[in-house]
Amino acid sequence: MLSIKDICQEANISQQTFYRLVRENQDFRTLVESGREKKGNGYKYDRAVLEWLYTYYDKEPDAGEEETPSTPSILPSDASELQEQIKSLTEERDALKRDLDALQAKYEKTEQERLAFFTQNAQLILLLGQEKQEKQALLPPPKKPLMERIKGIFKKEQQPEN
Repeated sequence: MLSIKDICQEANISQQTFYRLVRENQDFRTLVESGREKKGNGYKYDRAVLEWLYTYYDKEPDAGEEETPSTPSILPSDASELQEQIKSLTEERDALKRDLDALQAKYEKTEQERLAFFTQNAQLILLLGQEKQEKQALLPPPKKPLMERIKGIFKKEQQPEN
């Protein structure tokens, strides 16, 4: 008697595949249900379940395949056509490489222009800041706000004259 884990390891399948086979294959389901015994928390299965899996996986891949020759025969006319295809594909690849190089050069040029504009913009911002400071220095100091001027007038009136 084997556990599902042992069966799956020996058959080299996952437990998920085991449960999928139980769901989808009626023959396998009846074999599993008839050959299981409750042991502890889980079930133990007959060795027939493992043998069925061996048989299933040995026969399944061969059923869908057809025999093909190990080396396909290439006719001389096919070889010349293949050489022409290789030549045209090589030319196309070279053209794409040239296009890629041109695009890369254009990208690098655009990136340099962007950096130059960024630098110029930063310099202009600095110059504007300096110009603003120079103009502020030339202007008379700003007047005090109206409320401060009124308070100043009242303070002068309230101060005793000496």
